[in-house]
Amino acid sequence: IQQAMGPRLVCLLLAVWPIFSPAGCVSFLYGTHQPHGAATVEYMTGPYGTWLNMSVLEYKWNYYSQYATPIHPYNLTDLVQYSNGQHRTTCRDANGHLLCDLEHTGELDPSCQNFAYHEHNGARFIGDTTPYTPFNNFWFDDNSVARYMNQAYGLIEPNGLTQYDDFTRWQIVGGDASNWTPYSGSHYDQYALNGLYYLAINDEEKAMSEWKNIMKKQDPKYNPSTQQYDYPDFAMVQLNSYYAGLVKMLTDLLVIATGDVNGLLVQHSVSLRSAILAMVDTKTQQGGNLVNTETASCWTLGLGAQAKYSFEAGSVLTFTGNNYFVRPYYVVSAVAGLSSPGNLTQGPNVAIPTGSYVADFYLRAHDPSGSVAVLSVMDGGVTVGGPLTVQATSLKSDQWARISVPFNAPAGNVMEFATQWTGSCNVDVATVRVR
Repeated sequence: IQQAMGPRLVCLLLAVWPIFSPAGCVSFLYGTHQPHGAATVEYMTGPYGTWLNMSVLEYKWNYYSQYATPIHPYNLTDLVQYSNGQHRTTCRDANGHLLCDLEHTGELDPSCQNFAYHEHNGARFIGDTTPYTPFNNFWFDDNSVARYMNQAYGLIEPNGLTQYDDFTRWQIVGGDASNWTPYSGSHYDQYALNGLYYLAINDEEKAMSEWKNIMKKQDPKYNPSTQQYDYPDFAMVQLNSYYAGLVKMLTDLLVIATGDVNGLLVQHSVSLRSAILAMVDTKTQQGGNLVNTETASCWTLGLGAQAKYSFEAGSVLTFTGNNYFVRPYYVVSAVAGLSSPGNLTQGPNVAIPTGSYVADFYLRAHDPSGSVAVLSVMDGGVTVGGPLTVQATSLKSDQWARISVPFNAPAGNVMEFATQWTGSCNVDVATVRVR
């Protein structure tokens, strides 16, 4: 696993790099997620993704009419037809910013080449090897958000990005509030980006208000079969399925900022995670949508938000036999009377950089009683965190809880995160997130 992106701390418009934690500051952290986040990045940077060399980049037409010039007129039809896999184009984005305009002259700099992301490659889903016609237009906007994904996974950043001194939509994802002003509209992405802005300037109350606006607008329904929430407006059949990732970013920032351990934020963090995992796993086209750079970036960043490493139960976190159940809604279950006590999670046996961490185990129990589980972090079989016994008194029935186990990772480590089920009641484990 590659080194996660270092946190970007922002307090009163002052960015601090690398990490330290002044009182009252909020950490904007995006790390790796196994396996779905890593699989998405691998696909987007592979032969069927959108990561391409810009050595033959052209700026002929504009997509937005307000930026038309005599040299670069507005012509959406010609742009889409021309940028169809045979040519690679760019133009001004919704903020008027142009990729590879290194001197901000309104024209491309011929020295700007190498790799960046274009909009979409005609892929209907992550893993599609027979994509439709691509749209090879390289947007400043898309690459602004994709750079955070590349940073998280230790990849080179997209080429052609520059610092503008006016409003840049996606910079707030990295905690940069300079020249950024909140939206006045009521779209999901506007609420979510506003929430990130308020956290970046240390206004937790307003950030929470924006999150509540999202929930009021979406009105997510609790699904009793999965005991999680559904978000129909964020589903892959919708044009803007990237909303799920963006709202997950804000939710997880608020989880850590507020110290939530089993409240509504934690419930939605797990549910939004499941929604994103389902979209990454979908292998059929949904509602005519195509996977684009913006969507894949937001899904990946949402899955890795506020953690250096995230590991999914039932996949990279394995389990012993014991008749445990991998559910279709992305949890592993132990059922009293059917399953046998043992490790509900173990592994993934990976090396991480030496240092101090906190492992957040996300679990829930039905009618908890007695000692529910024992959580441990181990290095090659030696306990370095815990063991922490989870008592029924610390849980609410059928509600997700974030149980934290601090640990120190020594040099040359091989880390494992174990959830030992005692057999006292039904237990689900969703994920372990290390920060």
